[in-house]
Amino acid sequence: MNPRHGPPLDPTHYAVLGLAEDVTATELAALAGRPAPADEAARLALAVLADGRRRQVYDRYLRRERTAITRAVRRRRLLRLAAVACVLALLAALVGGLRA
Repeated sequence: MNPRHGPPLDPTHYAVLGLAEDVTATELAALAGRPAPADEAARLALAVLADGRRRQVYDRYLRRERTAITRAVRRRRLLRLAAVACVLALLAALVGGLRA
């Protein structure tokens, strides 16, 4: 776990429980009524998702982190493209200088 960014996004609490992220509160309530999962991660996931307020906070966290990850990936790609463009410009200048 990265102390700055919290727990990793994969697997999410939904994935731990084998649920889609659009699971209804009714479906979660049915799960909560069953015997507690043996796995500690599954118990934590169920506790978070079964509580409406905690689920809202968790869902906001997932959206925020996914957006941040997407931005970081996009930024890295743009930097890579800029570096390639610089290298190509240098090579073109070198080739042009050799021809002169």
